[in-house]
Amino acid sequence: DSLKNLYVDYGLITEIPDDIDRLEFLEDLNLEGNKLESLPESLKNLKHLKSISLGGNNFSDEEIEKIKNWFGEEVNVEFEEMNVGC
Repeated sequence: DSLKNLYVDYGLITEIPDDIDRLEFLEDLNLEGNKLESLPESLKNLKHLKSISLGGNNFSDEEIEKIKNWFGEEVNVEFEEMNVGC
């Protein structure tokens, strides 16, 4: 009910379910390094979302612009993959 952080990075995920907006208190979503080409429009209904990490997926330039427009300046939308040192 009150999940705030969801990290599903590097999981070979190809799609996100449309009902992700049921996670209404979600603030931080990390989907880096998957096989996503698009996201459900229901993501823009997450009113508490502050940050979404999407680097290392298969988004087209058009899809990237669409996603950025959903959130404007209110949400940090990151398309660059984080480099993790060993």
